Amino acid sequence: MSKLSKPKSSPAIAPTSRPAQPFQAYPLQKAVRKQAWLILLLLLIGMLIDWYSKHPDWIISKNILAGSVLAWVGQLVFAKISLSLSGYRQRRQIIHRFYAAHLIKWVLTLIGFVMIFKFLMPLRAMWVFTGFMLLQVSYTFLMYQQRKTD
Repeated sequence: MSKLSKPKSSPAIAPTSRPAQPFQAYPLQKAVRKQAWLILLLLLIGMLIDWYSKHPDWIISKNILAGSVLAWVGQLVFAKISLSLSGYRQRRQIIHRFYAAHLIKWVLTLIGFVMIFKFLMPLRAMWVFTGFMLLQVSYTFLMYQQRKTD
């Protein structure tokens, strides 16, 4: 054997990999269900604020409820549309459903905000956005917590 030639060794064997786990819809459905309880909690907090500040028309609680229900409906519609298919054979349809679900969620959110700003009187935009953002943040937090436990 010359100094330049390398000794023959067995070919490298690639480590075996596990197939990807199928997507589980249950954590997403569980997060959406927990958010329904959060809406109730936000409504009660809004009612307490209204009672403390002596608003006779429950102004803050109506605005918080409008924003949080808008966020919840958007997430519910997204979950129903995007999780309606599963399996390898339907992978293209799953991707299309995912993008369609995002589009429909954003369109519903836009229409919902237009309807809220047009018809909710008296409007307190800060409380509408507070309810909306609290539900958005809670969804992210719930999904993060679910991923940590898996």
